[in-house]
Formats: sequence, C-alpha cells, structure tokens
Amino acid sequence: MSKILTSTFAFAATVGLALTMSTTSVSANEDLIAEGKIIFEETAGGVGCASCHGMDGSGDIGPDIRGYDDLDVSAAFNSVFEMQFLRGDIGPGSRKMKAVGAYIESLG
Repeated sequence: MSKILTSTFAFAATVGLALTMSTTSVSANEDLIAEGKIIFEETAGGVGCASCHGMDGSGDIGPDIRGYDDLDVSAAFNSVFEMQFLRGDIGPGSRKMKAVGAYIESLG
C-alpha cells in the first residue's frame, strides 16, 4: 500500500475517533443539562431554583443568573444566606451542582 493511501486511512480513522469522542461529549453534556433543568425548575429544596430566579433564570425574587456556571452557583451557596436551605439537597461540587450549573450556563 502506498504511503499516501496509508496516511489517508490513518487520518480517516483519527477523524472518525475524534468525531465519536466529540459526539459522546456533547451527549453527556446534554444529559447533564437535562438533569439540571429538572433540578432548577422543580426539585431543588423542594421548590426549584426557578421559584426565586424565574423559569428562564432572568430573575424574580433572586437575581438574573443566566450564563452562570457551577462555580458561580457554588460561590452563591457560600455567600447568599437565602440559599443555605439548599445545601442539604445540592452540595457544592456534587453532580447535582454541576448539572444545575450546566443548565444555567446554557440559558445565557
């Protein structure tokens, strides 16, 4: 087999692997966002984050948080007294926190 043909196959295999990895990553992120949406809208603290931040995160009782990520949400957990009741339900650094952060970030 020629060097050009061998290189072409190697490139195609590499690109195929990269596309598969990218698709898997996107799918995992979509799953995380979907999980975060449920927590945000319904389950966080038994009332959902939306009860204070609005269904679209644009603010209501609480501020506009669209575009925030899980680190921003964790920081709020540590500094905003009104969010303390959520600590038992969504711990900083937990999968739930990452999910909520992914969902909120997707809004912005």
